[in-house]
Amino acid sequence: MWKSIVPRPGAVIDGGGEGRVVQIFAPATVRGFTIRSSGNDLSQEDAGFWITQADDVLVQENVLEDVLFGIYIKQSRRPRVLQNRITGKDLSPGRRGDGIRFWYSASGLIKDNDVRRVRDVVVWFSDSTQVEGNTIVDSRYGLHYMYSDFNRFADNRFERNEVGAFLMYSHDVVFERNTFAYALGPFGKGLGFKDTEAIRAQSNLIVKNTVGIFLDTSPHSVNIHNSFRDNVVAFNEIGISLLPSVKNNRFVGNTFL
Repeated sequence: MWKSIVPRPGAVIDGGGEGRVVQIFAPATVRGFTIRSSGNDLSQEDAGFWITQADDVLVQENVLEDVLFGIYIKQSRRPRVLQNRITGKDLSPGRRGDGIRFWYSASGLIKDNDVRRVRDVVVWFSDSTQVEGNTIVDSRYGLHYMYSDFNRFADNRFERNEVGAFLMYSHDVVFERNTFAYALGPFGKGLGFKDTEAIRAQSNLIVKNTVGIFLDTSPHSVNIHNSFRDNVVAFNEIGISLLPSVKNNRFVGNTFL
């Protein structure tokens, strides 16, 4: 049964620093809550929202504070995560959970969220996902992405993360009009790819990173190309780093400054 859960103004659900604050196992809309103080156990997936096998779930306009995982969605079709504000725990990046995590959850939408001080935003095994208009800052990976095809990322800001976005083992991915900035430090990368192909990266701003674009075995199939068109790659220590195995990437109309 589908349910809509909308609180009175100012409603707060406080986990008291233990476990998962809200668990959802069925189609639902959850809007307008403040969720705070989950547990700290990564192995138990302590989270603000922990959602599994719940198709068509909508999580919108919530504030999540002091949570390990923010919004964790697994094995759910067509999830929508819209206009939430998520702030992780005051821990070192490797000990935090992911601000938003899609796991085996296809045909989803992640849009207009503000995500800060988390480990990563994760899209794994989740095809046909749209990621639009989000701000992800002060985290480890702004986007950590694997085994997910036919996805689109547009108009997002990835700033002051250790790595802006890193994609692995995927194909048919579109990046448009995103900003990848201030990924500094010895491993800092604005936008990185490993074993990823049929990429189309267009009209992105890639600025002030240790490495702007990093390519490793991408593409890995014969007669497949990646396309980088009309991007601005500016003020990075290295504009593009291509490992020796890399070929079949096309760069057209980009600005390197």
